[in-house]
Amino acid sequence: MRIADDEPLENVLQRMLRVRVHFALVVDEFGGTLGAITLEDVLEELVGDILDEFDKEEAYIRPGPDGVFIIDGLAPLHEVNEALGVELDTEEVSTFGGYITNELGAMPRAHVPFRLGPIEVEVTSMNERRIIQTRVRVVGPAEAEEGEPEA
Repeated sequence: MRIADDEPLENVLQRMLRVRVHFALVVDEFGGTLGAITLEDVLEELVGDILDEFDKEEAYIRPGPDGVFIIDGLAPLHEVNEALGVELDTEEVSTFGGYITNELGAMPRAHVPFRLGPIEVEVTSMNERRIIQTRVRVVGPAEAEEGEPEA
């Protein structure tokens, strides 16, 4: 099967499913071969990464020295809670990077530590759209404001 290099992915998916192929050649306007595409490539472009038996699962959370954790921005929030023994909770987002931007109301500045409840966070890698990696340390419950009793 041949696919034009400018054909929309939705059309490519429909054609590959209709003909029941998992592999196709991508050609330019002159019929020259540009490369190959698989059904998995098309699906991953449309819906995101798909882990299969050949893919290694990424370690989103890695313990570091002195109680510091290196946490990927895509780490599921429930996994962060479990690994750190904290309860970061929100109904609006499901990833750690999403939690950070949701709580701050904006993208944080890289390499500037800040506190979110029981954790201290430093964003070590980011781009204009998302937090890629952080360094996190559990520091305990947030201190009560002066004059307020601790809960």
